[in-house]
Amino acid sequence: MAASAWSSPLEDVTQAIASLIGEDTRHLPSLAQAERLKEIRQDINRLEARFTAELRVFDKQQGWVVSGHQSLQGWLRRTCQFSSGAATDRIRLGRQLEELPQTAAAFQEGRLSAQHVGLVGRLASQLGTEAVQPAEADLVRWGSELDTREFRHLTQRLRHCLDPEGALADANALHEKRHLGLAQSWQGLFFLEGQLDEEGGELVRTALEAIEGAPLAGDNRSKGERRADALVELARRQLDAGSLPERAAQKPHLHLVCECGTLRQEPGSAPAELNGEVLVPQETVRRYGCDALLTVERKGESPLAEATGAGRVVPPSVRRALQRRDGGCRFPDCDRPPEWTDAHHVVHWADGGETKLENLLLLCRRHHRRVHEEGWRVSRAEGSGWRFTPPGGEGWPGP
Repeated sequence: MAASAWSSPLEDVTQAIASLIGEDTRHLPSLAQAERLKEIRQDINRLEARFTAELRVFDKQQGWVVSGHQSLQGWLRRTCQFSSGAATDRIRLGRQLEELPQTAAAFQEGRLSAQHVGLVGRLASQLGTEAVQPAEADLVRWGSELDTREFRHLTQRLRHCLDPEGALADANALHEKRHLGLAQSWQGLFFLEGQLDEEGGELVRTALEAIEGAPLAGDNRSKGERRADALVELARRQLDAGSLPERAAQKPHLHLVCECGTLRQEPGSAPAELNGEVLVPQETVRRYGCDALLTVERKGESPLAEATGAGRVVPPSVRRALQRRDGGCRFPDCDRPPEWTDAHHVVHWADGGETKLENLLLLCRRHHRRVHEEGWRVSRAEGSGWRFTPPGGEGWPGP
């Protein structure tokens, strides 16, 4: 009887959860659904609190020994699917909550989530429980009002105020964990892998967001694609600025070598080489050649007998006139400024087009690629505008 009575509340909870899972709520209005979701979340918090409290009892009694485990962490991993780090954190939290009664009570009432309580526990680990106790009531109040990100920021501020030396030590430890790997796969894709400390991460994120901007109409790129393009643009702008340190007595730059026939898209022409390693398609060569200095090899001659395409670069005077006329990327609905653009030859100079204002327009790097590699066509529209035509589509007038 005693065992049956003791297990009854848990059995009731199990049955209630089964009924809840089987309930169809699609007919409920949004406000009623919102209240239900809030109640479910509070009940989850209360169950997490109960689990943590009972785990503390289990910890004191060393109940994991009966099942043959070597530690409570191991028991949690095997039995409750905890990761090693999560198991260690939850055991520590159960012990800390014995000395943080207000936090424990708010947890049991569902007012604080496990993440919020974990942040209080982390602060107690950093400062010591005694240092946190005077601020516990305020932490509980703030925790019930703030989301996890805001509450984390608040606990960090408290850490910096009460233990600046410890906060500095933590920042230095995070800084030592920074690394960045850049590797190329056999398919040609480059893979980035790494991590930055908080200062470095914020610097990179701020720079990328400034270049990325808000998505414009017709921009179907994913967030990841837009951020990748922003990183490439950031590197390109640094190279174009010419302010990077020299290597082998030269400013860092991309070195593209190709045959004349490749620029003219002659059948059988060899692919161009970027930095002596990467092979690039003909249209990519033509895009680079629109407004860049190329090294062009005459087919059949020694690589030492080269003719540089210096005449293909848009002269500064023409570039200034082009910027005054276009004011930025001319692709419809694009707001990229002149400094983020290339001068595109409407009729490529390799096909006899002239480097004159009437044969040029500004395109940002993304839309310049669209015109070359993705098959869009540019032609004169009525007046002084341009018409952009997608592959197999109708003309789209630009500004």
